[in-house]
Amino acid sequence: MPGMTDPAPRRSTLAMALLSLTWEAPMHAYRMHQLIRERHKGDVVNVTQRNSIYQTIERLVRDGLVEVGTTERAENRPERTTYHVTDAGRFVLNDWLRTMLAEPANEYPEFPAALSFLPNLTRAEAVTALSTRVERLEQRLVALDEELGSTFLARVFLVESEYQREVVAAELDYVRTLIADIRATGARIRLIGDGDLSAGIAAAVVHSGVHAVMGTGGAPEGVLTAAAMRCLNGEIFARLVVNKPEHEERCRAMGITDFKKIYRSADLAPGKDIIFAATGVTDGTLMKGVRFFGDGTRTSSVIMQNRPHRIRFIDSIHVRPDTNVKIQF
Repeated sequence: MPGMTDPAPRRSTLAMALLSLTWEAPMHAYRMHQLIRERHKGDVVNVTQRNSIYQTIERLVRDGLVEVGTTERAENRPERTTYHVTDAGRFVLNDWLRTMLAEPANEYPEFPAALSFLPNLTRAEAVTALSTRVERLEQRLVALDEELGSTFLARVFLVESEYQREVVAAELDYVRTLIADIRATGARIRLIGDGDLSAGIAAAVVHSGVHAVMGTGGAPEGVLTAAAMRCLNGEIFARLVVNKPEHEERCRAMGITDFKKIYRSADLAPGKDIIFAATGVTDGTLMKGVRFFGDGTRTSSVIMQNRPHRIRFIDSIHVRPDTNVKIQF
């Protein structure tokens, strides 16, 4: 039992797990890590970095909560030291357990923190992020149901999984309701895999049903969209995505030093006279994609200019050169 004047050992879920394991039986650090993973305790105790186990053991030894037992060296394997819990360690473990079970703690998880700053996002961005979370929660719920439904263990060994299942189910219901409430304010979202140029143009057209387009894409597509915005009296706000050293080097080679600069349409497509032309390849909100018939193809194109603002749509039929060709509208 720690002395009354000793500083209280620092509590952590990993330290609690290691005290419990060394109370169960003397063992070395590798075996502790192995058992935590095998028993799915890694769902509630962070052991992604094995080195954290060794660091925590060293701290427990310094605090007198575990002691070094034996040191063994198996053939062709590194030396391994076993540890066992002390009487002080048993006392502290039980004290931690009683406290952690009885007193709700501020654990500062990321999700509530992100919710507290949710207004920083647009409605569409919030719905997109939360919809992705719903998918992940649904997958997690299925995995927990499978785990709980296929085990032969007594309930006392499954309480943490039961708790996680209830927490995930409750959060899933909450997030679904939150998404519905956000959408009820007027936000709708459509995810697109391609055709971002066409969608970007639609955002500048009244009554298209598209009010904003957000995402990450290629710089050439950004310049083309900016040119279209100049012709449609719209606007684009863009910045470079620089997340690798080679990206930074490439920017500096082009004379770009401000990686956070916001570029607008006039920055990306400068000049007084802008002409924009495009032909649909796949179906989009603005144009139909290429359609094939026996002796040719049919395409939809748009040509726009900014001085004066003028938009032309061109529906073309391209016929195969043949004396016996048959035209189809």
